[in-house]
Amino acid sequence: MLGERATILPWFGPMLEASFGGFFEREILPGVPAFAEIAARGGTALDLGCGNGWYLRRLAARMPGLRGIGVDGFDENIRQATAAAEREGLGDRLRFLPGDIHGELPPERVDLVAMSRALHHVWDRRETVFPRLREALNPGGFAVIWEPAWPADRAELRAPPRRGMAFQNLSEHVQGNHFLRPDEIVAAFAGVDMPATVHLFAGGTEAVVVARR
Repeated sequence: MLGERATILPWFGPMLEASFGGFFEREILPGVPAFAEIAARGGTALDLGCGNGWYLRRLAARMPGLRGIGVDGFDENIRQATAAAEREGLGDRLRFLPGDIHGELPPERVDLVAMSRALHHVWDRRETVFPRLREALNPGGFAVIWEPAWPADRAELRAPPRRGMAFQNLSEHVQGNHFLRPDEIVAAFAGVDMPATVHLFAGGTEAVVVARR
């Protein structure tokens, strides 16, 4: 969709950062134990579908020993991410490259591979996506997947905190996607021998699924 609307693309990454960056720092970073372990060990993080790089930039700012690689399919996002990292004094630790999970990934294995609100866009190719997530990780590394938490019982969509999600999912259907239940993601990780746990936030409407190689 973004590729078809060039006027939207330059604003999309900043919009996501404004919507989710603060929540990520306040709630998710301290609420997911894997981040503390990665911070202690240092190493390298890989963000697939990195947008304007906000996720990696916030990780790197909180984790001085961390290096990061962001991959995105849009040149505009790579340009924005690179410029922001330089502006924030992170350019020596972060690099941003064109590509996606279906193409050639950086050859080095990493300690953290992240997908932020992007997995549902490639769910139809999960048979290849999840093996690639595993292959990208060093032993003991983490895959951290952040997705809207689609409820097991659709009646829950009547609750005020979830009503917006129901309408958002309609737009996803127009694009050929749909929001995922956390247990679906856990099962997909089990298929590549990666045990996973689910962390719920925002009253259960946001899910962070963490799997360890």
